[in-house]
Amino acid sequence: MKILILSWNFPPAVGGVETHISQLFMGLLRAGHSVEVVTSAAPDAAPRDIVHRAVRRGLVGYLLFALACGFRQCRTNRPELIFCGSVVTVWIGLILSKLYRVPLTMIAYGCDLVYPGVVYRPFSRVLFRRVPQILAISRSTRDLLLRIGVRAERIEIVPPGVAVEDFESDPDDCAEELMRRLEGRNVVLSVGRLVPRKGLLEFVEHVMPKLVKKVPDVTLVIAGDDAVVSLVHREKVRAPVEEMVQRKDLSDHVILTGMLPYQEVVKLFFRSDVFVLPAVRMPGDAEGFGIVFLEAALAGSLCVSTRIGGIPEAVLHGETGLLVEPGDYDGLCEAVTRGLTDEGLRIRLATAAAARVRKQFSWDAITARYVTAFGKITS
Repeated sequence: MKILILSWNFPPAVGGVETHISQLFMGLLRAGHSVEVVTSAAPDAAPRDIVHRAVRRGLVGYLLFALACGFRQCRTNRPELIFCGSVVTVWIGLILSKLYRVPLTMIAYGCDLVYPGVVYRPFSRVLFRRVPQILAISRSTRDLLLRIGVRAERIEIVPPGVAVEDFESDPDDCAEELMRRLEGRNVVLSVGRLVPRKGLLEFVEHVMPKLVKKVPDVTLVIAGDDAVVSLVHREKVRAPVEEMVQRKDLSDHVILTGMLPYQEVVKLFFRSDVFVLPAVRMPGDAEGFGIVFLEAALAGSLCVSTRIGGIPEAVLHGETGLLVEPGDYDGLCEAVTRGLTDEGLRIRLATAAAARVRKQFSWDAITARYVTAFGKITS
């Protein structure tokens, strides 16, 4: 199948969406499909014939480039399917789909459905309702689509995948200084862009002081930084978290690493005892699924999180991890404490989680599900 992907989000930019689109792109290539990507500017990225990058930075420059490049691709390569990596490019996909009679599909995450912009919200909802097929990453995202009027028969659920091969073994010779700081410690890890819905400020304020009393040798490692290149998130979270660490006298128990190379993040997953994502309810934002849970599971870390958005589909409470209600900080403290002190529980849940991920969420398996979904509108 010839597939044209239109996506603002793509590496070397960092984030869950970028990882998702790039892994799907590579999975489709491995499966023998012909794929071209039209994406945003990245001067430092290695050139690749089938990845077409905008010359100018910024959203407007990208959209103009994507429109022109999309026309060129449809005229010369005649794609059999147009796939939009986010709602940003859907209007271009709709134009190309109508003019060249090419089936159109897109992915929906969750936050893209609840973002409150005065212009964005009504405009995006019109676009969502016009796309012939929408691939939701979770049942939670599907429910949001139904709520804005998308017909159920247009929605397919395909969850994110994970690069299982990256977690076959603990990487050597990286993050050595950080590993020395963690020697002899019980390690709680959180990974991802620092945005308010992740709940890390609240976790440091309400959970860490109690956790330190229960497990005195605990260290919380926060790997990630403010989402400075996001189209949606402009909030500064890192500075308030650092201020809270000082105010609560937690300097010996919390490490903010900033952005790290991928191999060092993998190393941290293997080193951690508990992975935590203490997500909170946030107007205008949503946690659609959480690829980080899949990565943590493969590395043998016990996942602890909250019942919000698509998280209960990534972490099965009592089977592959522990979940509490959002805002229940005593419950979070208890769950993390159990993960750190009950080795039998930690091994049992983490082992079950890893087996589930390898069976259901490898990118080859997820790519096959995408291809099946594509076939419903191209056949």
